[in-house]
Amino acid sequence: MANPLVKQLVFQNFDDGAYLSVPPSVKGKIRLEDVKEELYGRKIVNANFERIAVVLKEASGEFRWIGERFRKYEKIKDKYIYVR
Repeated sequence: MANPLVKQLVFQNFDDGAYLSVPPSVKGKIRLEDVKEELYGRKIVNANFERIAVVLKEASGEFRWIGERFRKYEKIKDKYIYVR
């Protein structure tokens, strides 16, 4: 079951990468697995979960860099992928 507190996290793509803001009020109440479930549900394919774990632990409320800009899985591109 999804943790409803994950909705309080703010993920944002900026020119220089993806950022995350974690409110201090949810510090210690959200597991990394909850965040993984949320991002996989949004079809994010390149999240840096090690960096996200650090920002979750800090929970400063400020935007922190968590890696390159998020990219989404797009099913329409499947026809261009060939695996040997």
